[in-house]
Amino acid sequence: MKSAHSEVGDFVKVRQLLPLALVANSWLGCAHQLPARRTPQPRDAAESQTPQSLASDRETLVRWAQKQVGRHIYADCSDFIVRGYRSVGLRLQSAGHRRDNGVTAIYRYAASQGTVFRRGLPLPGDLIFFRDTYDANRDGRVNDGLTHIGLVERIDDNRTVWFIHRLRQGVVRHHLNLDLPHQRTQGGSGAILNDFLRVAEGKGETLTGELFFAYGSVLTEQIKDPGYSNLPGS
Repeated sequence: MKSAHSEVGDFVKVRQLLPLALVANSWLGCAHQLPARRTPQPRDAAESQTPQSLASDRETLVRWAQKQVGRHIYADCSDFIVRGYRSVGLRLQSAGHRRDNGVTAIYRYAASQGTVFRRGLPLPGDLIFFRDTYDANRDGRVNDGLTHIGLVERIDDNRTVWFIHRLRQGVVRHHLNLDLPHQRTQGGSGAILNDFLRVAEGKGETLTGELFFAYGSVLTEQIKDPGYSNLPGS
């Protein structure tokens, strides 16, 4: 099985993303291309911090994101995340390549300066990466790489992850449950497990659990739950 890091060559397409033009996908609005960048800068915040201070950073990130819910901000999904992490001294796009989109640049940072993983549960303040959330290259195929990102808010007892992210309609709170990735709600209780993240004309709707690519943690000194596991090679 390929690791999340090694599969970046399969899913992360380093290309110039074209503007959204299809009505079916126009509500997402994310993953712009980065401008030319200087030599990547090293991480400069979390390296010397204690587990206690990193836990405080996580709380700061979550509180900041919660205050943005319902707001319409002039930024795409990656800019939204970058703004939050900048408040705790991390420059998430500093490892990006010239033709990366914003999400890919953040993924590279997480893979090189922290950890990316798919099994286990994240912690509040961690990142969630999604792939193929819209037809970025407008070729009608599901081959668009990393296209969306969110910030983990909390995890329910049923292992549903609540995350905050920016869509075209504003900053919203959505759900992700990888135990039941193809299921919208939980039988009986009706609790939301996964939200719709891609709406393609003539092809129906796709859930967050079906578009999930990986979690990322860049506050890596924080003591983790035993289920919080790295993927091989990450």
